[in-house]
Amino acid sequence: MKKNFSALAQIIFILKFAAKFLWETNKKTFLIVVFLNALVSLFIIPNLLLDKAFLDILVSNIKSPQPLSAFRAILWIVAARFALQALRSLANRFAGYYSRVLSWEQNQRAEVMIGTKYATIAVPTLEDPNFKDRYQKIERESLNRLQGVANNFISLPRHLTGVISSLSFFIVTQPFVVLTALVSLVPAIIVERVFVKKNYELESQISLLHRFRGMYYYYLGRTRSYLELRLLHIHEHLGLQIKKYWQKIIDKRKAFSQGRRTWTYLAGLVDDAVSYSFDGLFAFQAIVGKISIGSAQAYIRAISNFKQSFTALTGAILELYENYLYLTDLVWFLELDNPYYNTQGRKLTPPFKGGITFKDVWFKYPDTENWILKGVTFQISPRENIALVGKNGAGKTTLVKLLCGFYKPDKGQILVNNTPVQQLNKPQYWKYLSVLFQDSDAFGITVKEIVSASDIAKSENLDKIKEYTRVSQIDSWIESLPHKYANPIGRDFKDGVSPSSGQWQRIGIARALFKDPEVLVLDEPTSNVDPEAEEQIFNEILDIGRKKIIIFISHRFSTVRRADRILVIDQGLITEEGSHDQLMARQGTYSRLFHLQAKSYK
Repeated sequence: MKKNFSALAQIIFILKFAAKFLWETNKKTFLIVVFLNALVSLFIIPNLLLDKAFLDILVSNIKSPQPLSAFRAILWIVAARFALQALRSLANRFAGYYSRVLSWEQNQRAEVMIGTKYATIAVPTLEDPNFKDRYQKIERESLNRLQGVANNFISLPRHLTGVISSLSFFIVTQPFVVLTALVSLVPAIIVERVFVKKNYELESQISLLHRFRGMYYYYLGRTRSYLELRLLHIHEHLGLQIKKYWQKIIDKRKAFSQGRRTWTYLAGLVDDAVSYSFDGLFAFQAIVGKISIGSAQAYIRAISNFKQSFTALTGAILELYENYLYLTDLVWFLELDNPYYNTQGRKLTPPFKGGITFKDVWFKYPDTENWILKGVTFQISPRENIALVGKNGAGKTTLVKLLCGFYKPDKGQILVNNTPVQQLNKPQYWKYLSVLFQDSDAFGITVKEIVSASDIAKSENLDKIKEYTRVSQIDSWIESLPHKYANPIGRDFKDGVSPSSGQWQRIGIARALFKDPEVLVLDEPTSNVDPEAEEQIFNEILDIGRKKIIIFISHRFSTVRRADRILVIDQGLITEEGSHDQLMARQGTYSRLFHLQAKSYK
């Protein structure tokens, strides 16, 4: 998205953005809100005319010989004023109600829109620190800024109608008042425009500070590791870190705020001087008989209404301009392309008789120099299960990311069923691919939701859910919960429970199996499961997976030895390949690591 628009073009852009967004949120409610807000300000002119008539009748009938006649006229004016006020209050209440409804619906739409977009952004983008800085600002500001855009946009008809109504009192008889009043507000508008832009630049500067502050606050106040937090006794240290970063943020904001308030005060003095001069002018015109006292009072009130409406109007427009600067981040985010998310590519048809092939794959992460994979070549036959073994950082998880199509190899090819991964229809491909990552999340609240998250279309198939929780040996624990499969996971809810690390892994295995994929990838799936249960779980997985391709990554050789074939990865290279017996006979890296681990059990 372009950012080199003029200020006027930026305001026009944000007006179009707001109108389109609100219109698409709820057309009927949007039109009602705009109409009611405009209607409220249309009451200004009749109110001013009634006030003028009231005062003129009152002044002209002081010590009148026929007071009852004047009093009856005043009563009619009072009744008319009451009726107008009642109608205006009613319009205000309805406008407020529909504005609130539109606000709720807008927040609903924005939250879903932002979350859905995040789920489709390319993984390299998500893992880019620059993106994280910018997205953190979007998370912190977007909903509030969208709300601000909506509020300012729907208030424009009210403010604009108020300005026009107030100035219509002067446009014929005293046009110089209109021009002078408008000119007097120019300094304030200029000051606000300058500081709006500076405020955006300030927020960009402190975005990284907020990231640091937010992480320390998470460790202190929201971390799941609350037991470890107490044992480490570092709450005071974390508190000081939060305070340190907040102080840096506060210092920057104080300096900005002092400058803004000083210049705003000076600009406001110009406007106030002109306004009070008008009071004197109208009083003088009344004294010399050029206008009536009622007209003078009406003019004074009209100027006051004009100031309020015009100040509100310019304030709303400047806030829209300010929100433009922030919403460029949101629009940039929403317009991000994902070159890896191919929805037009080739669709696979199971079973994958062509297997999986890595052909001379080289890869390094964006903006880095070190190769993670260096000419990796291997093939996985249909119905074969393999294990990936290697030190931390050897490239095992990177292989999985490439297989998923989250990244593209710098050199070489990855083929699934004889088709390059980059040419596949990704959403359709992922339906046949189930991966259990080490840092997998819940993606649901109840046990049933969490397990069935891998295949939402079958989420009501409780028998199938139970089948795979039995395979992962977590079914007995689930049945012991107060609400069984409808029980919340996490202590944030009533009757919620917090599973142990091993229980979490078993729930994750159940979810990976529930998808019934063609390719099953398990990254350290049983690292926190006891050996006996691990043996039984893998027996079940291998039995279920006889017609699947299974890839598992593990440091537990009791698991690895069960694989049809084992690949040893070291510094981005496949250094050994074969069955457990073959690699043990070779007495290389695998054999050495196996004996080291076996020794620890003696």
